[in-house]
Amino acid sequence: MRFKEEEMSTGEERAISVMDLSQMTSIRKEDVISTLQHLNLYKYYRGQYVIVITDELKNAYRRMCEKITVRIDPTKLRWQPKDWSRRKL
Repeated sequence: MRFKEEEMSTGEERAISVMDLSQMTSIRKEDVISTLQHLNLYKYYRGQYVIVITDELKNAYRRMCEKITVRIDPTKLRWQPKDWSRRKL
């Protein structure tokens, strides 16, 4: 997920829940948690789980974004649901 650079560079702690991420991305809550755990961003701290993004991770993300050369224009994407009524039985 891409966050605006301004949001990442403020240096402030920002509260966002797994449910917020799930709703923003339309990805199941369980899949969000699994991905955060896989990326080692989901930590247990003082009796609750928190998402931890270090400055090192932010810098690595910025470097990675600079290397990306393929860009997709989201206005050109068109999603069309599968028409199951035309399916041959």
